[in-house]
Amino acid sequence: LTNNTEIITDERIKEVIKLLYDDSSNKCIEICKNYVVLKEYDFISFRILKDNPKFEYIINDFGEYLLPNNHSMIISQKNHANKGQYFYKLCYNNISEIFPLKVRSRNDGDRIIINNQTKLVKDILIDKKIPLYYRDKVVVLENKNKEILFVSGVVRKNTIEADNVVYIYYSMEEKSC
Repeated sequence: LTNNTEIITDERIKEVIKLLYDDSSNKCIEICKNYVVLKEYDFISFRILKDNPKFEYIINDFGEYLLPNNHSMIISQKNHANKGQYFYKLCYNNISEIFPLKVRSRNDGDRIIINNQTKLVKDILIDKKIPLYYRDKVVVLENKNKEILFVSGVVRKNTIEADNVVYIYYSMEEKSC
């Protein structure tokens, strides 16, 4: 670091130029401390590396929650139109089947059941062409049986209609206390 300016070597610049012509869908090159160039499908971006710490958050009741990643979640028995970026309708027969819920970071090996088939969350993210940079930012919601109910903004498990409904709203807009 010289006068608050990062120095990028000629070698790194050549690597970035090669990246422009690379056929692979996802690649990342560290160009200097805390800075990377990402190739994500047909896009190139320059990013400042930020820690994306793993987290787990247990929800035991209805309410509005500020999560450790500064996103928010509402768990309600009422339909609140337009309350979150992502909406999930969870049907159940008995309230004791719902809680506790766990909101957490995505983990390697996570699986979700969709249309009676188990799929790796990683494969779904790749199939939907979610850029590499965002894959570790997605959040999963799992029930007390450790079944993934949804992956934020990407996919959700189908539920069978029942008399009781829980509405889950997830917003990625960063909130503060």
